Amino acid sequence: MARLQYAILMAKNGMKKNKDIPMDHGKLIMKKINHEAGMTLIEIMVSLVISSFVIAGIYGVYTIQQRSYTVQEQVAEMQQRLRSAFDLIERDIRMAGHNPADESVCANDKKIITAEKQKIIFNACNLDKDDNDGLYKDYEITVEFKKDVRELHLTRDKDMDGSNSMPIAYDVDDFLFTYLKKDLSATSDLKEIRYVRMAMLVRSTYPDQKHIDTLQYTLDSGHTWGPANDNYHRRLLVTTILVRNMAVSGK
Repeated sequence: MARLQYAILMAKNGMKKNKDIPMDHGKLIMKKINHEAGMTLIEIMVSLVISSFVIAGIYGVYTIQQRSYTVQEQVAEMQQRLRSAFDLIERDIRMAGHNPADESVCANDKKIITAEKQKIIFNACNLDKDDNDGLYKDYEITVEFKKDVRELHLTRDKDMDGSNSMPIAYDVDDFLFTYLKKDLSATSDLKEIRYVRMAMLVRSTYPDQKHIDTLQYTLDSGHTWGPANDNYHRRLLVTTILVRNMAVSGK
């Protein structure tokens, strides 16, 4: 090969053998060509190692961001469930004993009928929106926590047959009603109830294998829930509701 390149070089320059160009000039050309070769095996291996570290770092950041997004999404979803359920219940409990026009059909001596730790039943007089006749109807409203299915149910029963029960919150770990007098001390006397304190603990829909819930949730009443020591995220919400019709009447 060196001899061939040597001969080609002589032909281009009109030179004769052994005169103007030394024989070892072809060897110098070969050395130059060999020197301009690609990366060595060691260089390739070093490049691969560096690239693997870079890719691993990028993947680690992506994994952390993805998990953070998933957790925040579950927390937002739990907060939404809590607030939606509380908004419905607060509105109804505030209306306990409501009788705006002193309608005879709504006359009742009992405003709160049942007051249990996980169930409350009360009367409220409202317009019958289903019939659109402008008449009031006496409703019996029930809020009940069904622990076996982890659901909170609301019943607005105008026919007193229990046919309108519907779940308003799911994945509920625990629930508690506390009944308070005017001075905010606890009471079990239906006629003394002026406030209803409601606490609900919900958990995430899906488990997070990298999370263990070791928290103990303590309420003002002294009740404690947890720790569950499982892979679910949880949120607790507590609110106090004024039963305004009883507070105004003083009954």
